[in-house]
Amino acid sequence: MAATTFRNPVIPGFNPDPSVAVVHDAGSATFLLCTSMFEFFLGCAIYFSKHLVNWSLIGHALTQRSQVEMRTIEPGTGSWASTLRHRPIDGRNGQGRFYLSNRVFHRYRPTMDASTYDESMLSCERRLIVVKDRVFPRGFYVYTDDIWDSDS
Repeated sequence: MAATTFRNPVIPGFNPDPSVAVVHDAGSATFLLCTSMFEFFLGCAIYFSKHLVNWSLIGHALTQRSQVEMRTIEPGTGSWASTLRHRPIDGRNGQGRFYLSNRVFHRYRPTMDASTYDESMLSCERRLIVVKDRVFPRGFYVYTDDIWDSDS
């Protein structure tokens, strides 16, 4: 087997809190990665890779004020640790939807004050082009993740 070399970091620049979703399709895998945006807009950079080494920026998930409001946040706040997941449809892994969980802290006070943050979940078809749904779960959490039980 030939030696493989790669450059570190594999995704250069400001790309904090990476979250990876994998899609298995016909014996191959496709990896998509999103990053946190903190105080910056456009938000949640989305990268594509076939082998976890070379990544290409394909766009941003949060591009409109209707998706995320960043004009009134305090310094040191913003969006932390977005999570990207893929859910197959009917057991067909190559088909499905992507889900991006995201929370924006307008101010950070370690309390249960729900007025300090917005939360949302965005979902889109496989091509990651158009956001289809936006929902607002409730609760206080910083790091989000998405799971599905057998009944859903």
